[in-house]
Amino acid sequence: MGLVLAVYQISLLPERILKKICISKDGCWNWMGGDTGKGHGKVKWEGHYVVIHRIVYKLLESEELPDELPLDHLCRNRRCCNPHHLEPVTHKVNTHRGHACLFKPLPQPKGKSAKEIADES
Repeated sequence: MGLVLAVYQISLLPERILKKICISKDGCWNWMGGDTGKGHGKVKWEGHYVVIHRIVYKLLESEELPDELPLDHLCRNRRCCNPHHLEPVTHKVNTHRGHACLFKPLPQPKGKSAKEIADES
């Protein structure tokens, strides 16, 4: 069920973003483009470099995302930009969760690209 929802949502993303996402078996949407040097994916958006998970979240979720709220990666994968794996939290909560467990090492992506999956639907 989650994959069907993900395919529906992911097809709404701009082509330049869609072609750089690889969907893993665990449901993470791994960003294959540039990164911040600390593991988060980044992209140039409206003239500025921003982390990709915030852009994808803003494009696909209907709720407003205040700039002061970070998005916590519930999957602990910093390259993931799947909105279902992200939760807006306070800086305090995000820091606490980040120290509570280690992030996964960056995996070698396997599976179909997001564009391939979107094209199939």
